[in-house]
Amino acid sequence: MTAGKEYGRNEKDLVYLLKCALNGIPADVQRVSGMDLDAVYEAAKNHMVSAAAAFALESAGIKNPQFSTAMASSIRKAIAYDYERKRIVEAFTAHSIRYMLLKGCVLQSYYPRYGMREMIDNDILVDASRMDDIQKIMQDLGYEPEQTGLWKSIDVSYTKKPFFHFEMHTSLFEQDINRSVYEYYEHVWDRLKADGCAYRFTDEDFYCYLCAHDSKHYRTTGITLRSAMDIYIFLRRKDKLDLPRIEEELQKTGILSYEQKMRRLAFSLFGGEEMTSESEILLGEILSSAEKTRTQNRIEKHVDEQGRLAYTLHRIFLPMESIRTHYPLFYEHKALLVFLPVYRLWRGATKRRSVLKEELSALFKETRKK
Repeated sequence: MTAGKEYGRNEKDLVYLLKCALNGIPADVQRVSGMDLDAVYEAAKNHMVSAAAAFALESAGIKNPQFSTAMASSIRKAIAYDYERKRIVEAFTAHSIRYMLLKGCVLQSYYPRYGMREMIDNDILVDASRMDDIQKIMQDLGYEPEQTGLWKSIDVSYTKKPFFHFEMHTSLFEQDINRSVYEYYEHVWDRLKADGCAYRFTDEDFYCYLCAHDSKHYRTTGITLRSAMDIYIFLRRKDKLDLPRIEEELQKTGILSYEQKMRRLAFSLFGGEEMTSESEILLGEILSSAEKTRTQNRIEKHVDEQGRLAYTLHRIFLPMESIRTHYPLFYEHKALLVFLPVYRLWRGATKRRSVLKEELSALFKETRKK
């Protein structure tokens, strides 16, 4: 298993600032004056929590240019995303398209200050049967689809300058990542509460989904301290949750152990509870994960689990579940499967060259480490 990163001074300083921000506690000026704010900022940027740390510095009367810029950017993006999201869901409602806001779209309102939770995109669950209508709506609003043609998967990303990125999901999880989680959420619309075209989880179900989503990234591309912040904030704001029901539902998907570990870590970092040896190990993994790209994390995790040869063969010869999710045309016309490796190589070399280069670089780096 890949070794975790040491919980050093800069990381501890960052966690202190986050703890102050999340709990509305003014940061101690004397302690902040002893921090290497350049190093703390680099750590905060890796974990996508620069804005939250900036709010804590502001409470101590400290205006650091890097953190202040991060805070202003996060607030500006939050305002802009709120406006764009309103336009999108109003158009969905006008066309009777059911939808549900996901993850950060919901969580941002639970944080103590507006713009405290940074977001690089907005995720929305939509009716799979209305994807053509959705594409027309998004294009009418000035967005362009990123994924089209043979590479169309369960979600389609839409982008617009200067920074807007909306992901329209037709399913919450891929079946090739965790079958138990996929099957649990396969017919999710039947379990949602509706208010016209807008659907939502109950608080308990939202928390289960949040943990399932984070556990997926933990297993594949890695997570950051922001995941622990989300868990802490949600549980603090929703203090009357039906916890026995949550544990029962998490048990069905096989992620109860993950949730318990993350909850203990979150309340150790931000709630003052004692840090256990298990939490220290998990924290080391998270700190290490944040310093690498998603591709690097994915390769390291799969090589640790499968071995380098098995991982390489898996990437060349995809299992049918992955083909069904990411290459539906080849799945529906199985006579074409023999051409899929060639198509994927061509697409990587022409359409996703930077991604292919990063994956090969990370794989060969992993090879040298072995």
